[in-house]
Amino acid sequence: MADHADDDVGDIFVYRGGRVPRHVTRVRIDKSVEEIEEIAFYNCEHLVHVETHDGIRRVRKCAFYNCKLLRRIHLKSVVEIGEYAFDGCENLADVEFGDKLETIGWCAFKGCRSLQHLNLPSIITIGRLAFWKCMALTDVELSEDLKQ
Repeated sequence: MADHADDDVGDIFVYRGGRVPRHVTRVRIDKSVEEIEEIAFYNCEHLVHVETHDGIRRVRKCAFYNCKLLRRIHLKSVVEIGEYAFDGCENLADVEFGDKLETIGWCAFKGCRSLQHLNLPSIITIGRLAFWKCMALTDVELSEDLKQ
C-alpha cells in the first residue's frame, strides 16, 4: 500500500505497492519495494519527482505511462523495464541506469521527446519501438552483448 509522509520539503507520497492516486506530485519509493507494479503511476500527469533506492529490480508494464511532468528518474539496480513503462513521459530528460539493466520492453520510452542521452552498459535486449518518437535522443551507449 501507499501512503503520505510529511517532511521538511513538503508532502511526499510513499509508494509501497499498488496503484497511486493520480494527483500525486512527489513520491518516495519505500525501501521494501523491489518492483514498481504494472500501471502503478499510470496517468499521474502531475508527478514531478520520484525518489528511488538501489533495491528496485523491475519497472513493470505502463508503470509511469503518461507522467507528462516527470523530468528525471534514477534506477541504478533495475534489471528490466517493461513495455510502455515510460510511454508519454514527454519531459523525461534524465534517466540514469546502473550496470544491471538487461531488458527494455516494447515502446518503453515511446514519446519521451526530451530524452537526449542514455548509457546502457549491460543491455541485452531492446524491444521494438522502445525509443519511438524520442526526437532529441542523439547519444546512446550500448553494451557489446546487445542481441539483434
